[in-house]
Amino acid sequence: MNAVHVVISVIVAIFAFVSIAYVSRSFGFIYWRKFKLNLYEARYLNAYTKKIKRDLISDFCKEIFIGFFLDIVRDMSKKQLKDRMLIFRLMDFCLAIIKKKYYLSSVIDNDSLFKQTLPGEIFENVKDKERLLRILSEEEERELFNRDLRRIKRIIHSLAATFDKNHPEQLYEQICTLASYYENISVVPVRSLYYNTHCFMADYDKVVSLKLYLRYLNVKSSSATYKYKAIIRNNADKLFDDKAQKRKFATIIEQFRQDNDLEKALERVDELFIRVRRKINLRIDSIKEAKANHNEVALMLGQYLDNEEPVKDDPPAVFEQDDWLSHQKDLFDLFISKSFRLNRQEINIFAASRGLFRETFIERINDAYFDMFDDLLIEEDGDYYVLNEEFYQQIND
Repeated sequence: MNAVHVVISVIVAIFAFVSIAYVSRSFGFIYWRKFKLNLYEARYLNAYTKKIKRDLISDFCKEIFIGFFLDIVRDMSKKQLKDRMLIFRLMDFCLAIIKKKYYLSSVIDNDSLFKQTLPGEIFENVKDKERLLRILSEEEERELFNRDLRRIKRIIHSLAATFDKNHPEQLYEQICTLASYYENISVVPVRSLYYNTHCFMADYDKVVSLKLYLRYLNVKSSSATYKYKAIIRNNADKLFDDKAQKRKFATIIEQFRQDNDLEKALERVDELFIRVRRKINLRIDSIKEAKANHNEVALMLGQYLDNEEPVKDDPPAVFEQDDWLSHQKDLFDLFISKSFRLNRQEINIFAASRGLFRETFIERINDAYFDMFDDLLIEEDGDYYVLNEEFYQQIND
Protein backbone atom coordinates (compact mmCIF):
# COMPACT_ATOMS: atom_id res chain seq x y z
CA MET A 1 0.00 0.00 0.00
CA ASN A 2 2.79 2.37 0.85
CA ALA A 3 4.36 1.84 -2.57
CA VAL A 4 1.03 2.50 -4.29
CA HIS A 5 0.56 5.66 -2.27
CA VAL A 6 4.02 6.82 -3.22
CA VAL A 7 3.37 6.26 -6.94
CA ILE A 8 0.04 8.08 -6.75
CA SER A 9 1.64 10.94 -4.86
CA VAL A 10 4.38 11.23 -7.47
CA ILE A 11 1.86 11.21 -10.33
CA VAL A 12 -0.24 13.87 -8.60
CA ALA A 13 2.85 15.96 -7.94
CA ILE A 14 3.98 15.68 -11.56
CA PHE A 15 0.51 16.57 -12.81
CA ALA A 16 0.32 19.50 -10.42
CA PHE A 17 3.77 20.71 -11.48
CA VAL A 18 2.91 20.46 -15.19
CA SER A 19 -0.41 22.22 -14.63
CA ILE A 20 1.22 25.02 -12.67
CA ALA A 21 3.96 25.36 -15.28
CA TYR A 22 1.38 25.47 -18.08
CA VAL A 23 -0.83 27.99 -16.31
CA SER A 24 2.12 30.15 -15.28
CA ARG A 25 3.13 30.51 -18.94
CA SER A 26 -0.43 31.17 -20.13
CA PHE A 27 -1.56 34.72 -20.82
CA GLY A 28 -4.54 34.50 -18.48
CA PHE A 29 -2.09 34.05 -15.61
CA ILE A 30 0.67 36.37 -16.90
CA TYR A 31 -1.68 39.32 -17.49
CA TRP A 32 -4.13 38.65 -14.65
CA ARG A 33 -3.12 41.72 -12.66
CA LYS A 34 -2.11 44.04 -15.50
CA PHE A 35 -5.46 43.81 -17.31
CA LYS A 36 -7.57 42.97 -14.22
CA LEU A 37 -8.96 39.86 -15.86
CA ASN A 38 -12.12 38.14 -14.67
CA LEU A 39 -12.52 34.36 -14.65
CA TYR A 40 -14.01 34.13 -18.17
CA GLU A 41 -11.35 36.38 -19.70
CA ALA A 42 -8.45 34.55 -18.05
CA ARG A 43 -9.81 31.17 -19.11
CA TYR A 44 -10.23 32.18 -22.74
CA LEU A 45 -6.77 33.79 -22.91
CA ASN A 46 -5.21 30.67 -21.38
CA ALA A 47 -6.87 28.51 -24.05
CA TYR A 48 -5.78 30.90 -26.83
CA THR A 49 -2.19 31.45 -25.60
CA LYS A 50 -0.55 28.97 -27.96
CA LYS A 51 -2.08 30.61 -31.05
CA ILE A 52 -1.16 34.12 -29.89
CA LYS A 53 2.47 33.10 -29.30
CA ARG A 54 2.63 31.42 -32.69
CA ASP A 55 1.21 34.35 -34.70
CA LEU A 56 2.59 37.39 -32.81
CA ILE A 57 6.37 37.53 -32.46
CA SER A 58 6.66 40.65 -30.29
CA ASP A 59 5.47 41.19 -26.72
CA PHE A 60 4.06 44.65 -27.39
CA CYS A 61 1.84 43.29 -30.19
CA LYS A 62 0.66 40.51 -27.89
CA GLU A 63 -0.36 43.11 -25.31
CA ILE A 64 -2.05 45.26 -27.96
CA PHE A 65 -4.03 42.20 -29.04
CA ILE A 66 -5.13 41.41 -25.47
CA GLY A 67 -6.20 45.00 -24.82
CA PHE A 68 -8.06 45.11 -28.15
CA PHE A 69 -9.86 41.82 -27.44
CA LEU A 70 -10.82 42.91 -23.91
CA ASP A 71 -12.27 46.19 -25.19
CA ILE A 72 -14.68 44.15 -27.32
CA VAL A 73 -15.47 41.30 -24.98
CA ARG A 74 -16.28 43.62 -22.05
CA ASP A 75 -19.12 45.11 -24.07
CA MET A 76 -20.74 41.68 -24.54
CA SER A 77 -23.58 40.20 -22.55
CA LYS A 78 -23.15 37.39 -19.99
CA LYS A 79 -24.94 35.03 -22.33
CA GLN A 80 -22.52 35.78 -25.13
CA LEU A 81 -19.54 35.34 -22.78
CA LYS A 82 -20.62 31.76 -22.12
CA ASP A 83 -20.61 30.95 -25.85
CA ARG A 84 -17.15 29.42 -26.24
CA MET A 85 -17.30 29.18 -30.06
CA LEU A 86 -18.43 32.80 -30.36
CA ILE A 87 -15.53 33.99 -28.20
CA PHE A 88 -12.96 32.04 -30.21
CA ARG A 89 -14.35 33.40 -33.50
CA LEU A 90 -14.07 36.89 -32.00
CA MET A 91 -10.47 36.20 -30.94
CA ASP A 92 -9.66 34.95 -34.45
CA PHE A 93 -11.06 38.19 -35.90
CA CYS A 94 -9.11 40.35 -33.44
CA LEU A 95 -5.92 38.41 -34.17
CA ALA A 96 -6.40 38.82 -37.95
CA ILE A 97 -6.78 42.58 -37.49
CA ILE A 98 -3.62 42.83 -35.37
CA LYS A 99 -1.66 40.78 -37.93
CA LYS A 100 -2.91 42.93 -40.78
CA LYS A 101 -2.23 46.16 -38.89
CA TYR A 102 1.26 45.42 -37.56
CA TYR A 103 2.57 42.44 -39.54
CA LEU A 104 0.88 43.09 -42.91
CA SER A 105 0.25 39.36 -43.13
CA SER A 106 -2.85 39.72 -45.30
CA VAL A 107 -3.21 42.24 -48.12
CA ILE A 108 -6.65 40.97 -49.09
CA ASP A 109 -9.46 42.16 -46.85
CA ASN A 110 -10.68 39.10 -44.94
CA ASP A 111 -13.44 40.83 -42.98
CA SER A 112 -16.27 39.29 -45.03
CA LEU A 113 -15.82 35.84 -43.46
CA PHE A 114 -16.13 37.23 -39.93
CA LYS A 115 -19.04 39.44 -40.93
CA GLN A 116 -20.99 36.31 -41.80
CA THR A 117 -20.13 34.39 -38.61
CA LEU A 118 -20.26 37.12 -35.93
CA PRO A 119 -23.33 38.97 -34.63
CA GLY A 120 -23.71 42.35 -36.37
CA GLU A 121 -23.25 44.47 -33.25
CA ILE A 122 -20.04 42.65 -32.29
CA PHE A 123 -18.62 42.92 -35.81
CA GLU A 124 -19.33 46.67 -35.94
CA ASN A 125 -17.83 47.16 -32.48
CA VAL A 126 -14.62 45.46 -33.62
CA LYS A 127 -14.42 47.66 -36.74
CA ASP A 128 -15.04 50.83 -34.70
CA LYS A 129 -12.29 50.00 -32.21
CA GLU A 130 -9.92 48.96 -35.01
CA ARG A 131 -9.64 52.64 -35.98
CA LEU A 132 -8.30 53.41 -32.49
CA LEU A 133 -5.37 50.99 -32.66
CA ARG A 134 -2.19 52.94 -32.01
CA ILE A 135 0.76 53.42 -34.35
CA LEU A 136 3.92 51.60 -33.33
CA SER A 137 6.77 53.62 -31.91
CA GLU A 138 10.10 53.88 -33.72
CA GLU A 139 11.67 51.44 -31.26
CA GLU A 140 8.85 48.93 -31.74
CA GLU A 141 9.05 49.27 -35.53
CA ARG A 142 12.81 48.65 -35.35
CA GLU A 143 12.25 45.48 -33.31
CA LEU A 144 9.66 44.18 -35.78
CA PHE A 145 11.99 44.82 -38.70
CA ASN A 146 14.97 43.18 -37.00
CA ARG A 147 12.92 40.08 -36.24
CA ASP A 148 11.22 39.94 -39.64
CA LEU A 149 13.46 40.83 -42.61
CA ARG A 150 10.63 40.33 -45.12
CA ARG A 151 8.60 43.08 -43.48
CA ILE A 152 9.57 45.76 -46.03
CA LYS A 153 8.55 43.61 -48.99
CA ARG A 154 5.16 43.06 -47.39
CA ILE A 155 4.81 46.81 -46.87
CA ILE A 156 5.47 47.36 -50.59
CA HIS A 157 3.07 44.54 -51.45
CA SER A 158 0.31 46.11 -49.36
CA LEU A 159 0.85 49.53 -50.98
CA ALA A 160 0.90 47.96 -54.44
CA ALA A 161 -2.45 46.32 -53.76
CA THR A 162 -4.09 49.75 -53.41
CA PHE A 163 -1.95 51.46 -56.07
CA ASP A 164 -3.81 53.92 -58.34
CA LYS A 165 -2.32 53.73 -61.84
CA ASN A 166 -3.73 57.17 -62.65
CA HIS A 167 -1.84 58.79 -59.76
CA PRO A 168 1.62 57.17 -59.50
CA GLU A 169 2.94 60.19 -57.62
CA GLN A 170 0.86 59.15 -54.60
CA LEU A 171 2.82 55.91 -54.19
CA TYR A 172 6.05 57.90 -54.66
CA GLU A 173 5.08 60.21 -51.79
CA GLN A 174 4.07 57.27 -49.58
CA ILE A 175 7.41 55.55 -50.12
CA CYS A 176 9.37 58.75 -49.43
CA THR A 177 7.40 59.25 -46.18
CA LEU A 178 8.01 55.66 -45.09
CA ALA A 179 11.68 55.94 -45.94
CA SER A 180 12.07 59.05 -43.79
CA TYR A 181 10.48 57.09 -40.92
CA TYR A 182 12.88 54.16 -41.37
CA GLU A 183 16.00 56.31 -41.75
CA ASN A 184 16.58 56.28 -38.00
CA ILE A 185 16.16 52.51 -37.87
CA SER A 186 18.52 51.22 -40.56
CA VAL A 187 19.68 51.89 -44.10
CA VAL A 188 18.65 48.35 -45.10
CA PRO A 189 14.85 48.91 -45.07
CA VAL A 190 15.26 52.30 -46.76
CA ARG A 191 17.25 50.79 -49.62
CA SER A 192 14.74 47.98 -49.94
CA LEU A 193 11.82 50.43 -50.02
CA TYR A 194 13.31 52.52 -52.81
CA TYR A 195 14.78 49.75 -54.96
CA ASN A 196 11.84 47.33 -54.87
CA THR A 197 9.31 50.10 -55.51
CA HIS A 198 11.49 51.34 -58.39
CA CYS A 199 11.20 47.86 -59.93
CA PHE A 200 7.44 47.80 -59.41
CA MET A 201 6.93 51.27 -60.92
CA ALA A 202 8.91 50.42 -64.08
CA ASP A 203 5.68 48.96 -65.46
CA TYR A 204 3.64 52.11 -64.78
CA ASP A 205 5.63 55.36 -64.75
CA LYS A 206 9.16 55.93 -66.08
CA VAL A 207 9.82 59.21 -64.26
CA VAL A 208 8.66 57.96 -60.85
CA SER A 209 10.61 54.71 -61.25
CA LEU A 210 13.87 56.52 -62.12
CA LYS A 211 13.40 59.02 -59.29
CA LEU A 212 13.01 56.14 -56.83
CA TYR A 213 16.20 54.61 -58.21
CA LEU A 214 18.05 57.92 -57.65
CA ARG A 215 16.76 58.00 -54.08
CA TYR A 216 18.01 54.44 -53.66
CA LEU A 217 21.48 55.59 -54.76
CA ASN A 218 21.19 58.50 -52.32
CA VAL A 219 20.99 56.15 -49.31
CA LYS A 220 24.46 56.36 -47.80
CA SER A 221 26.45 53.25 -46.96
CA SER A 222 28.76 52.88 -43.98
CA SER A 223 30.71 50.29 -45.96
CA ALA A 224 33.19 51.48 -48.59
CA THR A 225 32.83 48.17 -50.44
CA TYR A 226 29.03 48.21 -50.71
CA LYS A 227 27.84 47.93 -54.32
CA TYR A 228 24.51 49.42 -55.33
CA LYS A 229 22.28 47.36 -57.59
CA ALA A 230 22.09 48.41 -61.23
CA ILE A 231 18.82 48.74 -63.12
CA ILE A 232 18.10 45.26 -64.43
CA ARG A 233 17.92 44.80 -68.21
CA ASN A 234 14.20 43.98 -68.25
CA ASN A 235 13.39 47.24 -66.45
CA ALA A 236 15.84 49.24 -68.57
CA ASP A 237 13.96 48.13 -71.68
CA LYS A 238 10.77 49.51 -70.18
CA LEU A 239 12.26 52.77 -68.87
CA PHE A 240 14.33 53.99 -71.82
CA ASP A 241 13.15 54.57 -75.37
CA ASP A 242 16.62 54.12 -76.85
CA LYS A 243 20.31 53.79 -75.97
CA ALA A 244 20.83 57.56 -76.14
CA GLN A 245 18.24 58.14 -73.42
CA LYS A 246 19.86 55.42 -71.32
CA ARG A 247 23.25 57.12 -71.71
CA LYS A 248 21.75 60.45 -70.64
CA PHE A 249 20.43 58.89 -67.45
CA ALA A 250 23.87 57.42 -66.80
CA THR A 251 25.22 60.98 -67.16
CA ILE A 252 22.67 62.19 -64.61
CA ILE A 253 23.86 59.51 -62.17
CA GLU A 254 27.50 60.40 -62.74
CA GLN A 255 26.82 64.10 -62.17
CA PHE A 256 24.83 63.25 -59.03
CA ARG A 257 27.75 61.24 -57.64
CA GLN A 258 30.03 64.23 -58.19
CA ASP A 259 27.89 67.05 -56.78
CA ASN A 260 25.67 64.99 -54.44
CA ASP A 261 22.73 67.25 -55.34
CA LEU A 262 19.66 64.98 -55.27
CA GLU A 263 17.11 67.69 -56.11
CA LYS A 264 19.05 68.71 -59.20
CA ALA A 265 19.27 65.06 -60.34
CA LEU A 266 15.52 64.59 -59.83
CA GLU A 267 14.81 67.69 -61.93
CA ARG A 268 17.03 66.37 -64.72
CA VAL A 269 14.97 63.15 -64.80
CA ASP A 270 11.89 65.28 -65.50
CA GLU A 271 13.77 67.10 -68.26
CA LEU A 272 14.91 63.80 -69.76
CA PHE A 273 11.33 63.06 -70.82
CA ILE A 274 10.08 66.65 -71.26
CA ARG A 275 12.78 67.23 -73.90
CA VAL A 276 11.51 64.31 -75.96
CA ARG A 277 7.97 65.67 -75.93
CA ARG A 278 9.20 69.21 -76.76
CA LYS A 279 11.27 67.85 -79.66
CA ILE A 280 8.17 66.19 -81.13
CA ASN A 281 6.18 69.41 -80.78
CA LEU A 282 8.91 71.39 -82.50
CA ARG A 283 8.91 68.96 -85.39
CA ILE A 284 5.16 69.36 -85.78
CA ASP A 285 5.47 73.16 -85.71
CA SER A 286 8.19 73.00 -88.37
CA ILE A 287 5.99 70.83 -90.58
CA LYS A 288 3.09 73.28 -90.26
CA GLU A 289 5.32 76.24 -91.08
CA ALA A 290 6.86 74.42 -94.07
CA LYS A 291 3.39 73.57 -95.32
CA ALA A 292 2.34 77.23 -95.04
CA ASN A 293 5.47 78.30 -96.92
CA HIS A 294 4.77 75.70 -99.59
CA ASN A 295 1.23 77.01 -100.08
CA GLU A 296 2.54 80.56 -100.38
CA VAL A 297 5.13 79.56 -103.01
CA ALA A 298 2.52 77.58 -104.95
CA LEU A 299 0.23 80.64 -105.01
CA MET A 300 3.06 82.85 -106.31
CA LEU A 301 3.90 80.32 -109.05
CA GLY A 302 0.26 80.21 -110.06
CA GLN A 303 0.23 83.98 -110.44
CA TYR A 304 3.35 83.87 -112.60
CA LEU A 305 1.86 81.22 -114.86
CA ASP A 306 -1.41 83.13 -115.20
CA ASN A 307 0.57 86.16 -116.39
CA GLU A 308 2.40 83.88 -118.84
CA GLU A 309 5.72 85.27 -117.71
CA PRO A 310 8.63 82.95 -118.33
CA VAL A 311 10.25 81.53 -115.26
CA LYS A 312 14.02 81.56 -115.28
CA ASP A 313 15.66 78.30 -114.31
CA ASP A 314 18.20 79.91 -112.04
CA PRO A 315 20.22 77.40 -110.04
CA PRO A 316 19.45 77.41 -106.30
CA ALA A 317 21.83 79.28 -104.05
CA VAL A 318 24.38 76.85 -102.65
CA PHE A 319 26.72 77.69 -99.78
CA GLU A 320 30.08 76.06 -99.63
CA GLN A 321 30.80 73.95 -96.54
CA ASP A 322 33.34 76.50 -95.30
CA ASP A 323 30.75 79.28 -95.59
CA TRP A 324 28.18 77.26 -93.68
CA LEU A 325 30.62 76.43 -90.88
CA SER A 326 31.58 80.09 -90.70
CA HIS A 327 27.89 81.10 -90.37
CA GLN A 328 27.40 78.47 -87.71
CA LYS A 329 30.40 79.69 -85.71
CA ASP A 330 29.18 83.29 -85.95
CA LEU A 331 25.76 82.22 -84.69
CA PHE A 332 27.30 80.31 -81.75
CA ASP A 333 29.39 83.37 -80.87
CA LEU A 334 26.24 85.50 -80.92
CA PHE A 335 24.47 83.02 -78.64
CA ILE A 336 27.38 83.07 -76.18
CA SER A 337 27.38 86.88 -76.09
CA LYS A 338 23.67 86.76 -75.18
CA SER A 339 23.98 84.05 -72.48
CA PHE A 340 22.95 81.27 -74.88
CA ARG A 341 19.54 82.86 -75.56
CA LEU A 342 18.42 84.92 -78.61
CA ASN A 343 15.02 86.29 -79.47
CA ARG A 344 13.36 85.65 -82.83
CA GLN A 345 14.16 89.14 -84.16
CA GLU A 346 17.89 88.75 -83.42
CA ILE A 347 17.93 85.43 -85.29
CA ASN A 348 16.04 86.99 -88.23
CA ILE A 349 18.53 89.86 -88.51
CA PHE A 350 21.46 87.46 -88.32
CA ALA A 351 20.03 85.17 -91.03
CA ALA A 352 18.95 88.00 -93.35
CA SER A 353 22.38 89.63 -93.21
CA ARG A 354 23.87 86.41 -94.60
CA GLY A 355 21.17 85.56 -97.12
CA LEU A 356 19.84 82.65 -95.06
CA PHE A 357 16.38 81.46 -94.12
CA ARG A 358 16.09 81.37 -90.34
CA GLU A 359 14.22 78.06 -89.99
CA THR A 360 16.25 76.27 -92.66
CA PHE A 361 19.54 77.36 -91.09
CA ILE A 362 18.52 76.37 -87.53
CA GLU A 363 17.14 73.05 -88.72
CA ARG A 364 20.33 72.26 -90.64
CA ILE A 365 22.43 72.87 -87.53
CA ASN A 366 20.14 70.66 -85.45
CA ASP A 367 20.24 67.91 -88.07
CA ALA A 368 24.04 68.05 -88.16
CA TYR A 369 24.29 67.32 -84.43
CA PHE A 370 21.17 65.24 -83.87
CA ASP A 371 22.97 61.90 -84.22
CA MET A 372 25.52 63.03 -81.64
CA PHE A 373 23.04 64.08 -78.95
CA ASP A 374 19.78 62.50 -80.11
CA ASP A 375 18.25 65.84 -79.20
CA LEU A 376 18.03 69.42 -80.42
CA LEU A 377 21.12 71.58 -80.08
CA ILE A 378 19.09 74.78 -80.60
CA GLU A 379 15.58 74.70 -79.14
CA GLU A 380 12.68 77.07 -79.63
CA ASP A 381 11.21 78.44 -76.42
CA GLY A 382 8.29 80.75 -77.21
CA ASP A 383 9.75 83.84 -78.91
CA TYR A 384 13.29 82.79 -78.11
CA TYR A 385 15.88 80.31 -79.32
CA VAL A 386 18.14 78.60 -76.76
CA LEU A 387 21.51 77.03 -77.47
CA ASN A 388 21.98 73.98 -75.22
CA GLU A 389 25.02 74.97 -73.18
CA GLU A 390 25.88 71.40 -72.14
CA PHE A 391 25.84 70.14 -75.73
CA TYR A 392 27.85 73.18 -76.93
CA GLN A 393 30.57 72.45 -74.36
CA GLN A 394 30.79 68.85 -75.61
CA ILE A 395 31.21 70.07 -79.19
CA ASN A 396 34.15 72.27 -78.16
CA ASP A 397 35.85 69.75 -75.86
